[in-house]
Amino acid sequence: MKELHPSQVYDAVVDYLAAKAVVFGLGGTALFLSMLAATSPLKNKPKFAGGSCAIAMLGTIAKNYERSKKQQIGDIGEASQYGFKQVVSSLVQVASTVTINQSMDGWIPDNLIDINELSSMLQKKHGRIIGGTGTGKSVLAKALVKLFTAEVKIYDVEATKLDWQGFEVVGRGENYNAIAKAMTADLKLFADRIQEATSDNNDYGWSIFKGKTHIRIVEEYPDCKDEVNSVYKAITEKGDYDGLADEWCQRIARRGRKPEIMQILLSQYDSVGAWGFERKGSLVNCFHAIRLGQFAVDRAKKIGDKQLGKWLEADIESRCMVDNLPCQLPTRTEMILMGSGINSPATASLPLTSAQQPIPDTQLNELETYILDWGKRNPGQILKARNLQQVSKLFKNSSPDDIRIVFVSMADKGLGEVVGESDKLGWKPLQ
Repeated sequence: MKELHPSQVYDAVVDYLAAKAVVFGLGGTALFLSMLAATSPLKNKPKFAGGSCAIAMLGTIAKNYERSKKQQIGDIGEASQYGFKQVVSSLVQVASTVTINQSMDGWIPDNLIDINELSSMLQKKHGRIIGGTGTGKSVLAKALVKLFTAEVKIYDVEATKLDWQGFEVVGRGENYNAIAKAMTADLKLFADRIQEATSDNNDYGWSIFKGKTHIRIVEEYPDCKDEVNSVYKAITEKGDYDGLADEWCQRIARRGRKPEIMQILLSQYDSVGAWGFERKGSLVNCFHAIRLGQFAVDRAKKIGDKQLGKWLEADIESRCMVDNLPCQLPTRTEMILMGSGINSPATASLPLTSAQQPIPDTQLNELETYILDWGKRNPGQILKARNLQQVSKLFKNSSPDDIRIVFVSMADKGLGEVVGESDKLGWKPLQ
């Protein structure tokens, strides 16, 4: 079991037990065919005997595989318990992963919320994530949707095959036609759910849709909206619908979250005019505004709280504003883990540590542990994001950019160093 990474133990035990079951099944089948060969008429004996031999050969192959797995695992009982603990730990709610960072003077806002409370707020309203380039809008969106059981679609015309891995993406290659078609389908789903909820035959009201949530994430919504509106008219004839995308946003947003259709809209712009919400009545109030980076600091200043602004600046990557509420998010690395379907252990706010005082292995998350183990096996070599995607299932749903963020985060903690820049950036263990 020592040869296995912690994330591989559970799968190895499952493979061993499956192989063992196959061996028993094939052995029983071969024995049954041998008995038929012994008791059947002469003309049928070759058929049954040949079948018995063929299945026995397959059983030998399966038995060899079972032995190799047993040798790899070692003590089956110990490995089973360890693998079970790994699975249980991955299911622990992310609340336990967030440790609130304190600013230099130890001050913490009285009304501070975390990512779990933010997800609860999105049960009632939709979300607008606002932040400049590189502030983690997409990373946060991925992490948030993993806190819901939902069908998720991403509307993104500039997404490459490496972006939004593990999610259904609509509109790649500036295919606004595909987004318009998807929005039309969303409006039909919306109308159908209203009809179903208000039907005389429905005894459960809006709760009939619990567990059937649909989430739609739109990258750079203002630009996407303008492009779709310029070509596609609104389905419903109404004076304040500027086009299909505007109708899609307004009708679904104004109904709230009752139909279990959630909109998460992303943008680099904060003004109501850029979003197309001006002269739209209370449309802006249908969304929680989640401001990242400098937009969060500017919001704190706007409400006249200088101390809050300083608190945000002290950890600008992991702190944001939700409307007028300060929010402590997990670290960027941990949100990448969440977006990939992996919950990291309770290490959300590890202090920066020098190379001379490395963080103990017991405090590392799963991705960091794997990368450090690689570094121990390959001293002096440079690890690239694409290499990790090829050698480990842990990184299957992480884009190269997400992995590079993990590299940088580890280097900031004194765990190795980064080499190169941009898409050439790699990670190297310390000598």
